[in-house]
Amino acid sequence: MIFLIALSFSSCKKNKDEIITPPIDESTTTPIGTPIGAAVHKTIDSKGGQLNSADGTIQLTIPAGALDAAKDISIQSITNELPGGIGNAFRMLPHGEQFKKPVTLIFKYKQEDLKGTLPEFLDIAYQDAEGNWQALTNSTVDKVNRKITVTTTHFSDWGYFKSLNLNPEEASVELGGSVDLKVTTRFPYVDPDDVPAGTPTIKILKNPRDLRPDEIKKWSYSGDGILISRGAEAFYTAPDAEPDANPEAVVANVNMHRKGQFMLVSNITVLAGHNVEYLHVDEDYKKQGNGGNCMLYMYGSFGTDPGAAKRKDKWNNSRGRSLDSWYYSL
Repeated sequence: MIFLIALSFSSCKKNKDEIITPPIDESTTTPIGTPIGAAVHKTIDSKGGQLNSADGTIQLTIPAGALDAAKDISIQSITNELPGGIGNAFRMLPHGEQFKKPVTLIFKYKQEDLKGTLPEFLDIAYQDAEGNWQALTNSTVDKVNRKITVTTTHFSDWGYFKSLNLNPEEASVELGGSVDLKVTTRFPYVDPDDVPAGTPTIKILKNPRDLRPDEIKKWSYSGDGILISRGAEAFYTAPDAEPDANPEAVVANVNMHRKGQFMLVSNITVLAGHNVEYLHVDEDYKKQGNGGNCMLYMYGSFGTDPGAAKRKDKWNNSRGRSLDSWYYSL
C-alpha cells in the first residue's frame, strides 16, 4: 500500500528595510560583589566628615547632623556586578545605614571611560536588597572636572556605568571589510525626561536593549566607504584604498527630548598595506659571539616598505632599516 502525502509549504519573505525591535529582556538582578583589597575607614560623628576610596575614584561627604553619634564609616572596593559598570564598584559601610540628612557621593571618571558614550550618559547606581541595580535620577555631571555627583540617604553597593553606548567604540578593518554598529541603552527609558514624574530611581537592564527608531535622529559618515543605517543599527563598509583621514569616524546622532546635540562616535581604523607575509623565529645560544646568551633571530617579509614615516617595527628601541626579508637579534 502506498501513501501519498501532500505537504504545503509557505514562506515569509523578510523585508530588508523593515525595522524589527527585539523584545526587551527586563531582568535587572545580578550577584553581589566580592571584596577587593582592604577597606578605608574613618570615624565620623555628628559634625560630619569626608572619606575617599583607596584609589580615589569615589568621595563620600557626610554633612553635619546626618549622624547622631560617632560611627566607623568605611569604603570597600568590590567586584563590579553593575551592568555596564566601569572599574570597581564600592560597598559603603555600615551596610544599609540610614542618614538624617542626604550624604553626597562623587565619582571621578577618566577620559577613556567616554569611549562610545558621552559624559551625559555616565550614571551612578546602587544595588538594592533584591539584587536590582537602581540608577538615581538626581545625578549631575561636571564635565570640566570629570565628576558625577548624587545625593542619597542610605548606604549600599555603588558604582557608575554607561547608560548609553555605541558599540563598537572603536574597531580595525581591512580594505573593503565591514563593521556592524549598534547603539544600546541600559535604561527602559533612554531619556530621564521620559521617566514618570517623581521617580527617584530607574532600574538598570541586565542586558542592554537596542534604541528604538524614534530614539535615533540619524547616522552620519563622510568618508569614501559606505554606511547603511537602519534604526539603532548601522553597517559600515571600508573603502578599497586607505582613506586620507584614518581612523574614520561614524557618528550616531541620538534623539533626546532635551536641548543639545548628542553624538556618539566610533573610530574605525582601515588597515592598508601593512600585512605580514612571512615570519620565522630562531633561537640560538651556541653561535660564536653570543657569550653563552640566548639570542632570538627573527626573519620576515612584510611586503612593500611603506616608508620610514609609517614604519612600525621597533626592536631594542631602534627602528629596523627594511621591512623586506630582514632579521634582528634580541
